[in-house]
Amino acid sequence: MNGRSIRDLSRLGWLIGGMAALMMLGLVLKLSPMESRPASAACQGNFTINFGGLAHGAVIHDQYAAQGVQVSIQANEGFPDAIIVFDTNRPPTHDPDLAVNIGNIAILAKNLTDSNNDGLVDDPDENNFGGKVTFTFDQDVSIGSFVFVDHDHQPADFGAAYDANGSLISKVLIPVAANGSVQTVNVGANGVRRFELVYRDSGGFTGIEVMCPSAATPTGTPAGGGATATPAGATATPVVGGGQSTPTPRPTAAAATPTPAAQAVSAASTPAATAPSAVAAAVSGPSAAQGLPVTGGRPSGGDAAWPGLPLMLAGMLVALMGGVVLMHYQRARG
Repeated sequence: MNGRSIRDLSRLGWLIGGMAALMMLGLVLKLSPMESRPASAACQGNFTINFGGLAHGAVIHDQYAAQGVQVSIQANEGFPDAIIVFDTNRPPTHDPDLAVNIGNIAILAKNLTDSNNDGLVDDPDENNFGGKVTFTFDQDVSIGSFVFVDHDHQPADFGAAYDANGSLISKVLIPVAANGSVQTVNVGANGVRRFELVYRDSGGFTGIEVMCPSAATPTGTPAGGGATATPAGATATPVVGGGQSTPTPRPTAAAATPTPAAQAVSAASTPAATAPSAVAAAVSGPSAAQGLPVTGGRPSGGDAAWPGLPLMLAGMLVALMGGVVLMHYQRARG
């Protein structure tokens, strides 16, 4: 065999080796785990954002990510961009207006001081200037209603629902009521991707009803516009539609009107406080294991084949066949 044939065979060997290396690389990429996070997913079921199961003073950040909900905050007047849990069942301290006995609510934080480093704000208190709290959803949902506590100053405060294009679907005012008031505000919006609570006041909120569009039954106003009774010691709860309501006087125990079943907002005692990591109990609805993926990506399951692998194998086959032909050609010339 002459020198030229040896060089040609050497090139053929390098070619075959390179193809084998590419094949190994492709197999590694194929078999390596890739996170499956589809860009769009169907609604997984109804739930209520009520902050249940979280400890007094817990900071709300990604506790609802498993349900396809992201929370962002913009506080007014330089206060922390954060909302924290306030347990309204606790004995009142310096903020008796929030002691309304309906369990956990969220408040825009006045401070985030955590002296003992236990992950909880030492003295949960709301700032008096409010801000904007935004709930962004990974898929279209319907918003039924929400509950606002102790809204007693600003008449222009509101809740607003937007679609995937950022177009306004519904805007409802939060009526001004008395200290310690508990108001259920109807939204009744479908196709919602973003829901905002915008207020320049003290107070807090809870009970945001999130429903699948096909199963959504927005909360209706009872005939006659009657007010729902609140737990003892709190102001009567006006049930409002479109944000129009006149607060009613604080009822006595004998005069309290039972809340219609369709309007009910849970006022049961808050579950025993747990560490902030106790996320699953924070949602009434799907468990954390049924959470929704949130971004796009390549499927990770074995049911979806990688389209690049057949092309790579075909290319290798062509290269090998070409190498064999070249080898026979060189031998024939030799």
